[in-house]
Amino acid sequence: MRSNQLHALLLIMTGLLASAMPVLVHAQTGPQRERLTAMGQCFGAVSSIVGCWRQVYNFIKIGPIGKTFPKADCCQAVLETEAQCWGSYPMPDHGIDPTMTIMLNNYCVGIIGPEVPDHLG
Repeated sequence: MRSNQLHALLLIMTGLLASAMPVLVHAQTGPQRERLTAMGQCFGAVSSIVGCWRQVYNFIKIGPIGKTFPKADCCQAVLETEAQCWGSYPMPDHGIDPTMTIMLNNYCVGIIGPEVPDHLG
């Protein structure tokens, strides 16, 4: 499996995990519950947009020369997630290649502009 495919697969798995977070958090206690809650909050913006995980997956799998790109609402969620999470998680060994998150972020800034998300302003 190529590196981008592996990263994209891990991204999809993260999306599915984030979608299942409320159920998982309810079943856990203590530090595990706090970690799952934080993960759900980190990727909640992307998970809340229907089809956004697929758009991000396609961007990472196909790359910037492909034909499928995230739409504006998904890009807003990606930029919010970037600000909240992707920059603070050590991704190289765990999933998404940092260069792909930079490319995705740059693409999304080009789509919606370099505005600071509300929660950061």
